[in-house]
Amino acid sequence: MKSVPVSTCSGHVQSLQGLEISPSETFFKSVHSALFGESKHRQGLADYLKEQGITELVISGIRTEQCCETTTRHASDLGFKVRFVPGATLTFPMTSSSGRTFSPAEIKERTELVLTGRFADVVTAERALASLESRKSPKTENAPFAKTHHYQARCAWTGSTGVGYEAYSRAHEASASPSAAQVQLSSDPAFHGDPALLNPEQLLVMSAASCQLLSFLAVAARARLNVVEYRDDAEGFIPENERPLRVTRRPRILVERGAGVTEERVLHLAHVAHHECFIANSLKTEVVVEPTVERVARGQT
Repeated sequence: MKSVPVSTCSGHVQSLQGLEISPSETFFKSVHSALFGESKHRQGLADYLKEQGITELVISGIRTEQCCETTTRHASDLGFKVRFVPGATLTFPMTSSSGRTFSPAEIKERTELVLTGRFADVVTAERALASLESRKSPKTENAPFAKTHHYQARCAWTGSTGVGYEAYSRAHEASASPSAAQVQLSSDPAFHGDPALLNPEQLLVMSAASCQLLSFLAVAARARLNVVEYRDDAEGFIPENERPLRVTRRPRILVERGAGVTEERVLHLAHVAHHECFIANSLKTEVVVEPTVERVARGQT
């Protein structure tokens, strides 16, 4: 077989001088998208990333408008959150059929134009490195990609516990600024609460289901998948002799039929969304996703 510059037997595929890399796994590709790369065990890179629970990628390398751009588009279509770093890519002058020669800077500008906001966040090398460093440190408040989201909630109750455990009212109000909405809450009826009102356990299950819904819609939109309906009948279980809550989410997802819209792809995106869900990642309890997928024609729900 004739050796080509990117072939491993060419001698040109090696780390830059001074750069030490100790990868946990190495993948080799023979086409433009790195996600088609395979390990020595014949495992695909996309499957490996999914298996590791990795949902965000930083793209750099050679060439800007070819392998790097193709990998970025492919990753976005698979539901990954992508950061493209043009300053950490390389390309060369190219001449069009009209005879005009485009400089590397012009090619990079064009690549940024078609990728930004559609397939990836286009960032500088400095911001990309700062993001990676922030993930190594527990102090991430000032990191560019590690914004701390702040939430406030207020609960208020009036009454008298002097009437005894059996008799005092469990009803109370909850609100969360800046929303003006107020929620009437109580405890689980098993603990003398009002069954007509929501209780904290229900809110927790509802929160997990809502977070999964929003995460999935975001992942699907990035992958340019047209979701037309999403319904989740989520359940929570707390055995009395075991404190941990188990939440099971069973979303029914309707997507518009189209090229590449397979049940396997939608299920993959649902699990990507699960890994991105802030609520699921914040709970110690087990959170399970059991989605079902239906493909429908345009305009049908």
